[in-house]
Amino acid sequence: MAVEVLLQRLRGEGGRDIADIINAAAAAGGSISREEIYVLCDYRDDRMLRGITRPAARITANLQSEGILPPSVAPMMKSV
Repeated sequence: MAVEVLLQRLRGEGGRDIADIINAAAAAGGSISREEIYVLCDYRDDRMLRGITRPAARITANLQSEGILPPSVAPMMKSV
């Protein structure tokens, strides 16, 4: 349920690309390459991905503060 809430909030805040990235990574076993993100989101080659994990981390923290997720849950996105 919390994952669906997170994805809905991302989409509601204009984060459709990030929600799509999370879904694609989940379908691929939990990770997605930088190159796959560029193709999936139709990003230009010169676009930087700096800060792309922030919206998911912020919403995860909000869900934790609302008691929907326990504090031990890690954010949905992590850059490697």
